[in-house]
Amino acid sequence: MRKKKGHATEAKGWNFFEFLRRIGFVLIGIMTLVSEIGVSDPSFGAEVVFVNAPRESWRKLHAIRKGEILSLGILGKRLELYKAYVEIRPVTQFIIKAGRQRLDYGDFRTFGLCNWTNTGPYLWDAVKLSYDFGKNNFIDAFYGRIKINAPKSFSLNHRHSYDGVGVYSTFSLPILNAHIEPFFAYKGDGTDKYREEKGGVGTLNEYYAGARLWGRDFYNFDYDLWSSKEFGRRGSDDIDAYAYYVLGGYNFKGLWAKPRLSLEYTYSSGDDDPDDGDHETFDVGYGVWGAWYGNQWDFSQLLSA
Repeated sequence: MRKKKGHATEAKGWNFFEFLRRIGFVLIGIMTLVSEIGVSDPSFGAEVVFVNAPRESWRKLHAIRKGEILSLGILGKRLELYKAYVEIRPVTQFIIKAGRQRLDYGDFRTFGLCNWTNTGPYLWDAVKLSYDFGKNNFIDAFYGRIKINAPKSFSLNHRHSYDGVGVYSTFSLPILNAHIEPFFAYKGDGTDKYREEKGGVGTLNEYYAGARLWGRDFYNFDYDLWSSKEFGRRGSDDIDAYAYYVLGGYNFKGLWAKPRLSLEYTYSSGDDDPDDGDHETFDVGYGVWGAWYGNQWDFSQLLSA
């Protein structure tokens, strides 16, 4: 049974996401046993990390077992469940990872954990499928839900906000020392709390599609281009927003201290008509905000009267 409470969905009893969190503890013991009896290349692993809820810094005690690290952070009087996942590798290139985990990609603009706010807004209870093509080329696909950032409550029980789906990939290109990172994301919330431009409230169903193109050390030049299109529905409003980022730099490797000169520009769309039923203000999605890029995501375009 589920019941709506405040801004999140809280469920009682066992469910799929709670199972993902708790199974990590069981497989920790199995992995330890496997390493003790001499399995040289285990095809699975697990990690559990607790973090002090009020801050994002922690101290880890490590127990190393055949290349795997089991981590327990101890700091302060209260702990939060930070990671608890199981990782299975049926074949060399394919990995299945299930449980509480971080999902960080690229420059963190699309998927990333903002480390300066308590335990961070985007810790996932998710199942992730990864395929490794070699030479840092990969594709990841995942489904999960976001843990509520509630530092006063230990999140062993089911506490989530957004439903999420994501696909992220990285491929090297044969020109310009380039790498391309196409991505897709879905962010949804079935709670009627999102204000519509004409006064009502409704649910959230938003999608992101885009790519990052970047390169380093191309005749001493480096560059980074990122663009994301946001669409979907916010209540009865249509979402039509976008953002992009451009960076170009040059490295003076022949000079003392090897200085670097760069220029970068970030833009996110705003809403020029707050009453037309079109939501045009770009939302950061699952990316970071504040810590690395300032608070430009929080502002709409400011129009003079």
